[in-house]
Amino acid sequence: MIKGTFLLGMGAKWDDAALKEIPVGGFASAAPQMRHYAQCKGDGIVQVSGIGPFVVNFVGPDDAGAAKKGE
Repeated sequence: MIKGTFLLGMGAKWDDAALKEIPVGGFASAAPQMRHYAQCKGDGIVQVSGIGPFVVNFVGPDDAGAAKKGE
């Protein structure tokens, strides 16, 4: 986490109670295929790193970016 407040939860279903705050300077890791969800409170800068291939799979049709999937 570079700037702001970032919340991260693990699992296939969103659970507000399971969200953990990642502090500035902190990091989290996830195993391959680990389902997870996240949000920023306000503006934030998050760095995502990994070994490719890297794919973002949105869960619901209203999730950000899902409309652009066919482009």
